[in-house]
Amino acid sequence: MKALLMGLAVTVTLAGCASDPESKYASLDNLSDTEQNQALKECFKLDKKSQRHECIAAYAPPEIGFRCERVQVTGTRFGERVCTTQRQRDEVQTDSQRSFSEVQRRNKFVKDQADL
Repeated sequence: MKALLMGLAVTVTLAGCASDPESKYASLDNLSDTEQNQALKECFKLDKKSQRHECIAAYAPPEIGFRCERVQVTGTRFGERVCTTQRQRDEVQTDSQRSFSEVQRRNKFVKDQADL
């Protein structure tokens, strides 16, 4: 009986040391903040970039809005996988709108000068 308990303790300890976060953390819903942070840290230890992104997407809190998408690269038919947070996407959108407004304002100024 004692040997069985020792074997069980060793198995549980080794399972806790698994390097794959998915095998260690079964469900995101049941994780505490500490466990969720630990799972995210372990995601960054993965070798392949695609595995790392999938792992982060699985364990990142929904409010962060982590999402990966394929973006077309100019000059090639191949796309590139780009992963961003909601905040990063919002910043890009704000910067794009600001740039567009600036171009419109300049064009209006040039047109007004040409009419004089």
